[in-house]
Amino acid sequence: MSVSEIPTGDLERWLSSQVQQTDDREKRRASQATANRRWTVLRAILNSAYRKDPARVPSDGVWRRVRPFAKTDRPRTRTLSTGECERLLSKLEGPLRAMAQGALYTGLRLGEIEALQAGDVGPDFVRVRNSKSGKPRTVPLNRRPPAFSSEGH
Repeated sequence: MSVSEIPTGDLERWLSSQVQQTDDREKRRASQATANRRWTVLRAILNSAYRKDPARVPSDGVWRRVRPFAKTDRPRTRTLSTGECERLLSKLEGPLRAMAQGALYTGLRLGEIEALQAGDVGPDFVRVRNSKSGKPRTVPLNRRPPAFSSEGH
């Protein structure tokens, strides 16, 4: 069978067959993310055949209709408890402690904290000029939580 004759349904069934059947949402998400990466490789192979041999693969419509699993590569989010933050900060000293405090107070990434300049910090905000997305953003600051007091550390 020619590549362009593969039924879209066959490709969709193949993609679905890559996913581990489980009630554990995190395992299913991880399995779907793996299936999406495999689909990306297969799709690249199919696209290459389409580009390089149009006589044998005259159309790419069959695999263009297949949609990967949605929202599988979202970051896993885990929030530290106040106690965990306090224990972490109690183990750190000097500039490393200050860096960790900055990250905990703002949620900024390490590279964003390292790139801050004095003018980027206001009384109730931090301006991030070079974010991961490439777009500047402003992060509002709340008053310092008493649990994170740096006195005595």
